[in-house]
Amino acid sequence: MARVYICAAMLLITLINTLSYSGEWRWRRPLPQGNTIWKAAPASDRVLFAVGDHGTILVTYDAGRNWYLQYEGITDNLRDLFVHDTLHAFIVGDNGMILRTTDGGFHWLEIASGIQAGLNCIDIHDQAIALAGGDSRTIIRSTDGGSTWSQTNLGTGGYGGTVNSVVFKSPSEAWATGATSGTYSGGIIYRSLDSGQTWTTVKTLTASGLRVRFSPSGIIGLIVGVGGMIQRSTDGGTTWNSVTSGTSYGLNDIFFGTNSECYVVGDNATLLSSTNAGATWTAQPFASLYASLNGLSRVGSTFIAVGEFGFLASNESGTAWTYLNNGDHAAVNWVTFADEQLGYAVGQYGLIVRTTNGGETWQDISNGITGDSFYGVSTWGSHVWIVGDLGVLLHSSDAGITWEQQTTNTTLTLLSIQFIDGQNGWTVGYQGMMLRTTDGGRNWLPVPTGTTSVLFGISFSSLGVGFTVGDYGVMMRSLPGGSWTPIPSVTSAALFSGQFLNNVDGFCVGGNGTLIRTADGGSTWTQIPTGTTRNIYVTDGHGLSSLWAVGDTAYIIHSTDGGSTWFAEFGKTEYDLFGLYVHDDTTAWIGGDNGTILATGSVPQGTSGMGLVGPEKDLRPLKS
Repeated sequence: MARVYICAAMLLITLINTLSYSGEWRWRRPLPQGNTIWKAAPASDRVLFAVGDHGTILVTYDAGRNWYLQYEGITDNLRDLFVHDTLHAFIVGDNGMILRTTDGGFHWLEIASGIQAGLNCIDIHDQAIALAGGDSRTIIRSTDGGSTWSQTNLGTGGYGGTVNSVVFKSPSEAWATGATSGTYSGGIIYRSLDSGQTWTTVKTLTASGLRVRFSPSGIIGLIVGVGGMIQRSTDGGTTWNSVTSGTSYGLNDIFFGTNSECYVVGDNATLLSSTNAGATWTAQPFASLYASLNGLSRVGSTFIAVGEFGFLASNESGTAWTYLNNGDHAAVNWVTFADEQLGYAVGQYGLIVRTTNGGETWQDISNGITGDSFYGVSTWGSHVWIVGDLGVLLHSSDAGITWEQQTTNTTLTLLSIQFIDGQNGWTVGYQGMMLRTTDGGRNWLPVPTGTTSVLFGISFSSLGVGFTVGDYGVMMRSLPGGSWTPIPSVTSAALFSGQFLNNVDGFCVGGNGTLIRTADGGSTWTQIPTGTTRNIYVTDGHGLSSLWAVGDTAYIIHSTDGGSTWFAEFGKTEYDLFGLYVHDDTTAWIGGDNGTILATGSVPQGTSGMGLVGPEKDLRPLKS
């Protein structure tokens, strides 16, 4: 039976700000989202759709100025699309997925493709004959506008491999290109003269072909691929010859503006242009960026480029490129809130971002002191403390507007920090380092821990009840007078985070899917099966009625019964997740790779976003 997916963004744009979806994780940074986008296609001179990883479907109604997510509950990666008009479109993706809309994306209907192989490309001629190509040398065909599909005969010329691109040149003539075996192996060009029913091999290539397109006249053909390969035909495809691209980066898409004006985009922010129908090429790189560009399209007079890490840029009538998401974001290692509106996130390479509207939008903050990576943040009123590499500890007394560096007298990396009031705070890190302050951080003094293991997290439920965890299953709790004593551990896995919800109920997470709990203040602990070997970095909860834990490759689990049972939640991405803050039983925020901040619960929904600059992470964050 076909499945119907109902999107989260209606055509009535004015309604989008008021929509809220309980139990659903939504992008708050970067905006509009951070998953890799594969291709984009226009529906009119104002409307354009784009698709990407983990079910990402985007639409703009104003030529790229604002973007809206059409979330469908799809977990498959979506690779390509064909758009007839503002109402009718098709999308193809992993596991043989084909989606169709007849109402501008308000609903998407899954069409049975009859195959399990991933689909990488689609083209349709005159809303009747459709072709889609994919893995395992697959090409499927429809003669009823995409309602039903059947497999075609690709013929000989390769074993295994993929079909990466397919295009109609006329109602009867179609072309395809791909790889002969693996993605980075040799390539191949196919041709059909019977609307895709049968295919013959035209030429084998030294590199995998990733896109094939013809000029509006049909005379000039271009194929681009791995390693900077460009093949060009000047006789409608009868012969193909190599053209120098000037780059060794993979080339992923082709756009013909006219018969002579054409463009190619590729890996490492590559953009090539030609004014002589592809005979020669000029590089027009995106400065200081490295995200792969996967697709180039034009809506009206505005070029739209899409790519890796959610890269999304527009160029209107030949002006400079405007980045909505430049695909270059440092990892978020920790998230916390001082109150319902004021929150902070910190991460790699000096990343500090702040929200003053309950997490709807986040703004970069320059600390003016260091570019060291940060792993923990704690707040009390308008005071904020941040810890990170080389013993760095920053303090702000005005909610992050200005910063000072507090002296720690250590160069050991500090990974976690917690203040329980405006004066008393602790931080832990490498080689069993623990520091304590009783005067708001003006003075930090070392605390003996009796271990040289890395301490990843520290948590206090009250002044006298503290808990720290570390490598090799290290667990310690505080004693009256400020000393610490080991707790017998039930695991040898690294423990990254411990969180007490009150004086008796606590949870701890760590490597290889470790999740343990205590109901007696930490004296004894029991293992909770998670069914995963992924690292779990942090757990948090407002109370026993709602707990979350997050980790590698967007691992998110949620418990509503005090931690006895846990169920998985879809985070709409596969980035590693390191930070977690739970506000109440339904509202929480998560931070992770690629500058990711996700939110669930009664969090305002934004409609567009500007890119936030910062590089990627290199060290996993750890939380108290």
